[in-house]
Amino acid sequence: MFARRKAAFEFDQTQKARLGAYSLVTILCAAVAVHVVNTAGVGTFDPRWAALGGGVGGIGALYAASSWFGGRGLFGLVRAIVGIIVTAIIASVVAGAVIMPIYGAFYAPIVLATALATQPLLLAAALIVMGRVHSLMIPRAFQDDLFAALPVADIEEPQASPHDTSELSALTRANLYRRN
Repeated sequence: MFARRKAAFEFDQTQKARLGAYSLVTILCAAVAVHVVNTAGVGTFDPRWAALGGGVGGIGALYAASSWFGGRGLFGLVRAIVGIIVTAIIASVVAGAVIMPIYGAFYAPIVLATALATQPLLLAAALIVMGRVHSLMIPRAFQDDLFAALPVADIEEPQASPHDTSELSALTRANLYRRN
């Protein structure tokens, strides 16, 4: 009984990497949301609510944009840059909608872009974390490529004789193989 419960929480390397990537994005988005709400002067908001909105937005954004991360080479880097932009937009819209329901969804991407443009340390920290997220997603893509490239051994299935009707239903045998 306990072995089954223990086995439910055992993760392989790819699942651990994805869990780490989601954790990093959640922490990053929560911290950026709290920082932006505190420095933007948009009103008096509870920082816990802003952190919750940023965390939920980060999880949803990475889930929606996870296919952009994990590629290898120059093309993978370009896709990761697009993924960072998509993740930032989705996370800011979701976090803005949670923090300030109607106007937040409209103005959060603009406020985020302004905050990242005026505060280079925030931009650098976000890029470093998102670069790490990209590198954590690489094992998933590498493993998929590795297993796709392996040749599949040709397994010869036993050939059924033309007179073997044992796998057919009784009705099919009665209609197709009538006995005279």
